[in-house]
Amino acid sequence: MNLRDAYLPYKGIIGQVILDKNPTVRTVVNKKDTLGDENEFRVLDFELIAGEADYDVEMKEHNSIFRFAFDKVFWNSRLNTEHQRLNGTFAKGEAVCDVMAGVGPFAIPAAKNGVFVWANDLNPYCYQGLIDTAVLNKVNLTLSIPSCIIWPNKNSRTQVEQFVQYFNEDAHTFIPHSATALLSQDHNAIVPKIKRFSRNAIAAAEDAANRSAPAPRTVTLVPQPKTFSHYIMNLPSTAPDFLADFAGLYAGHEALFAPHTSAKLPMIHCYCFGPKDEENDPEGIAARRDVCELVSAKLGATVRLEDPDTLIWDVRDVAPKKRQFCASFRLPAEVAFRKR
Repeated sequence: MNLRDAYLPYKGIIGQVILDKNPTVRTVVNKKDTLGDENEFRVLDFELIAGEADYDVEMKEHNSIFRFAFDKVFWNSRLNTEHQRLNGTFAKGEAVCDVMAGVGPFAIPAAKNGVFVWANDLNPYCYQGLIDTAVLNKVNLTLSIPSCIIWPNKNSRTQVEQFVQYFNEDAHTFIPHSATALLSQDHNAIVPKIKRFSRNAIAAAEDAANRSAPAPRTVTLVPQPKTFSHYIMNLPSTAPDFLADFAGLYAGHEALFAPHTSAKLPMIHCYCFGPKDEENDPEGIAARRDVCELVSAKLGATVRLEDPDTLIWDVRDVAPKKRQFCASFRLPAEVAFRKR
């Protein structure tokens, strides 16, 4: 619940009515204040008003199951459409870096669709939630290289796909670290062509991966790219402050992107807040230009609303005068190759 001040004296009664009228509900909480910069992990501050103090939850979103502690991580169910929209822009076999991944609402569905995902979050509870959710959805990847295989038990019907890795770092260091680490990492995901996988076939596939030999006919080896196609930054209150960390991301590696440099550099998807003025700006054009100016100032390069790869997507209203946007744009070459 998000009760207004006038109803706070009756919060206990309201919570009990909710329990009485909804047999499947066991816990009712009330949001106490907003998420601000002082809250390092953007954890929801709430109070129990009825029921059990049990905050371990499991929910399903777009055919993925997420399991986490509601009192220790941030989750917003109203973003489910946005998760689906952005995931629809990723192609199989691409590499995506989710810089502020939470428990994986972008990362896990993308990995299930054959996208290589490096998912990071500073919150240790989100980090553990990422691992648990990856295992739950059978997209987990061990961190031993090059043998990146988690084999199913003998009763498993399908081979587990290895498309996600998880990290627990500050985003300021993770952004440059991820690009450097991906360049040096050799990994092939082993995807079965058949539903049932014998132990002999598993052993042959693993041996082929370790020796860089041709894959057995029962599997397909999908090579992990050397560069990211997308960076996701879903922390709207502060994400623009991390754009400066993209400076020099690929300095010294210009040859990787030749000859069509601009088309090969990664797309950045930076979530942020912008103004809402329905009276003077009903189409939101001025608000989108404000977002471009904010991104440009933080990035140290100009991002224009008219650029072909730029999209300022209106995600949702968060307050009467405030919107949440997703600023998607191609990382400018002048930033990517800038000397650090």
